[in-house]
Amino acid sequence: MADAVFLAGNESQQEVIDALQFVDETMWPPVDQIPDHFCGYRVLARLAREGFLSEAMTLNYDCNFERGLRDEGFALSRYAPRGRAWLDHATVIADAEQNASFRRRGAFVLTKAHGCVQRYRDRAVESSKGAAESIVVRQGQLLDWRTDLWARDVVTERTRRHVLLLLGFSGTDPVINITLTRILHEVREQAAPSNPRVVVIDRNPRTIALEGLISAGRPEGTSTSAAITSLSSDGSSITAVTLALLVVSLRLRLDPLAREIGYTLPTDPEPLLAALIVAAPQALRWAYLLAPPDPVEQHAQWINLEQAAKKGYVPLASAPLRAARALHVREVLRAKLGIAGAESITDVLAANAFIQGRGIAYLPTGLNSKELKGVSPASLRQARETLPFPVSLDAVLVASEDTTLSGIAVDSGKEVPVP
Repeated sequence: MADAVFLAGNESQQEVIDALQFVDETMWPPVDQIPDHFCGYRVLARLAREGFLSEAMTLNYDCNFERGLRDEGFALSRYAPRGRAWLDHATVIADAEQNASFRRRGAFVLTKAHGCVQRYRDRAVESSKGAAESIVVRQGQLLDWRTDLWARDVVTERTRRHVLLLLGFSGTDPVINITLTRILHEVREQAAPSNPRVVVIDRNPRTIALEGLISAGRPEGTSTSAAITSLSSDGSSITAVTLALLVVSLRLRLDPLAREIGYTLPTDPEPLLAALIVAAPQALRWAYLLAPPDPVEQHAQWINLEQAAKKGYVPLASAPLRAARALHVREVLRAKLGIAGAESITDVLAANAFIQGRGIAYLPTGLNSKELKGVSPASLRQARETLPFPVSLDAVLVASEDTTLSGIAVDSGKEVPVP
């Protein structure tokens, strides 16, 4: 269709972009107009913040990936101060001009190899030359890199030095597939990698194109069953599969520490999701805002998290022992309150991860007693104004010291008894 419009409009790329209605924000909403929703992009943002992803490339024009990053607390402004404990500042690169810029980049980079609707609008307003040409949409543009050598170079360099996680259609794009295959063959001959370099998540990963990429990224002489190189999302969704990937990765990271303190993570999917995707991040969010950060190393991180408020995802990797302790205390406290059965996602979401019992709402924070008692009134007030908590019940933040639990009231900071 794009080619037909191109030919009918005197071979004008601008005609194609106008037909796509890129200027219409109801069809192509900017980041701030996309509704808050949990999707695969948010899971990828969490994987990035946990340190499993170093950067990402998309072939989409829309701003949904950016919205996913924003919803997990990433700042998209180039000028936001970066945190040092985890990634919290992202930069979007959507054309050759941005890629060649000397401006400071965030710790996480999203490259939009086929262009970006928002970037197009910005350039069109500036009357910048080549705004329409920065969008790759016609068949002829998909057969070669044309003048998009900046994107080719990004793909080439990342392929040489990274394990690639391919989601959706990207691996079957002809020019992407050919480039990846060539570079992977070169890497295998020159560097003799010991681990697979390509993992595919797709509805049908067993296509010739994707199998070829997997094979090219597999170390020579290894069997096809030596490692997981593909996951099928058939009958499910990319969101569900990436969420499972995140949960399993977090469980492997936390399990040894949890066992050291006498806690065993759930094995069933529902309570495991409730623990690692909802309860633990909420506990760390409170703990990080309450515990005074290092004034030099983490002050900017603390400010960024406060501004992100309830959307600021605190990675479990930043404090794995604290996360394990918070989950252990949840189990102990629920038992003391007489709450039976495994905790579901609905249970945790019902009161913003607070445990309701005996007319009080408790939140295990993972802090120890000394840390909780040392929380300043200013830190508590800022956390209270930033993060959600039950207002219909007395809310209590809980700390642990061995088997002894202690707490302070959210509204006053005064010590209160905990069962």
